Amino acid sequence: MSQSMLDPTLQLPNRTRRSESIPRRLVAEGKYHLLPVYALLTTSDLAREGIRNSGSFRFADHIYRNEPSGRYGVGRVLDSVLLKLRGARSMRSRFFHSRREVLRAIREIGLADGMNLRFGLATAAHEGMARLRQASTELKQGADSLAAATLGALLAESGDSHPGIWDAENSVDQITVVSVPCGIARDLLEVAETLELSEPELWERVGFVGIDLDPEALELSRDLVGGQLGFEFRCSDALEPGSIPACVDVIVSLGFGEFLADDVLLGFYRRCHASLNDGGRFITSAMSRDRLSDYLARELAELHTHYRSREQLIDLLESAGFARVRTTQDRVGLQTLAVAERIA
Repeated sequence: MSQSMLDPTLQLPNRTRRSESIPRRLVAEGKYHLLPVYALLTTSDLAREGIRNSGSFRFADHIYRNEPSGRYGVGRVLDSVLLKLRGARSMRSRFFHSRREVLRAIREIGLADGMNLRFGLATAAHEGMARLRQASTELKQGADSLAAATLGALLAESGDSHPGIWDAENSVDQITVVSVPCGIARDLLEVAETLELSEPELWERVGFVGIDLDPEALELSRDLVGGQLGFEFRCSDALEPGSIPACVDVIVSLGFGEFLADDVLLGFYRRCHASLNDGGRFITSAMSRDRLSDYLARELAELHTHYRSREQLIDLLESAGFARVRTTQDRVGLQTLAVAERIA
């Protein structure tokens, strides 16, 4: 059972279910025809998570991974069917959107910096970070205890007690990417792994910060990234002032605005805008209604979503201060995928 279910004081915007028992509510409302549908859906891991915890990070990650699972055989088959629904396929496009646009932003910011790093990175510090990264890579590949000792010594010299920690405020020579709320930060990890393989010099300059109010999501993210350098995870409320670090380069927020009213979402967008450096990118999305997915979500999981059009999303972003907004539509036609830029 998730930490958030065990802690009734943890109020998350995406946990919209209010009934203690969905079957009892269906009976009370005379919707008897939905009872066998409910029973069947609970064999699917995706549907069962949605029913229990509404739009949880596990629900989203299950769709992003696109790996069917369930109970009694039939559950896995049903899970596979649900993952092919238009709503699920459209949600999955957010994951690819995040990964693609974060990589693009990092590369463009790195290119703009050119040979002169924005904050005058000293040669000695750069070489020290390279040594630290090399030792970490050797350790991950199963090198002997000498590599481990080298990594430990380098970490001790840098004052960093954990190889996965990233200090956004004190890393002024780096490109900082923030995901808020991050859920299970699979998209950030894949970006880091892509950069490490294809552009190692750029990878050395990038740090990732994941922010979430659910401690279980953060713990799973830490387990996922393992010993990957350049990651920091913070337990904080995304809607509270000061929760997003200042002077960052990229902020990504997906699947969050769908659970916020317009005025609350506008305030969140404004805080994101204020936290970005000039030229920084904000990556987000909005979803349109799919009748079947919405019906099942509302009736069987009490999952209530704020749907928005492309025009509504652009208006909110521009009202928050973003001067340049680029949008695309996913192939399914339900997601508006947006990249907004802060201009000086």
